Amino acid sequence: MAPGKDPPRQSEREKTEGSRYAGRVKTDEPRDSDLDFEHQADLNRDAERVETDKAKLQSRSDSDASRDLGRADMGRSRAERQAARDERLRVEREITDEAIKAERLRADAATERERSDYQASAKSSAESLSQEQERHQKTKAALTTREEFLAIVSHD
Repeated sequence: MAPGKDPPRQSEREKTEGSRYAGRVKTDEPRDSDLDFEHQADLNRDAERVETDKAKLQSRSDSDASRDLGRADMGRSRAERQAARDERLRVEREITDEAIKAERLRADAATERERSDYQASAKSSAESLSQEQERHQKTKAALTTREEFLAIVSHD
């Protein structure tokens, strides 16, 4: 640079383009919001399972206490009826366990569907952003070429 001359200044357009590009986030890396969403879905599902298990255990405990009290009052003559009640209780527990298992499978499937929908949406957004960035780069190159051409023409 010659003495006494000011350094070339960056145009306002170049400053704006640079700041826009610097503010963009890489789309290939998982974002914290994606991980938070999946983590929250897992926490919700686990909390529902804990509540279901608590209710099931409480119900079983109440049923066992009632059965034990009934046995203490019964003599041998009622033993067969008690055995039948015990069998019904066992069958009821199996049915309840199967219903809980089926509900958990449905909840897991719903969580996975939500995740896939969210990931598909994120992928679509990432692809759109990538395409927009490519178009932006092409436009920027065209503008630079035009500005260079005009500078040459005006100089000549």
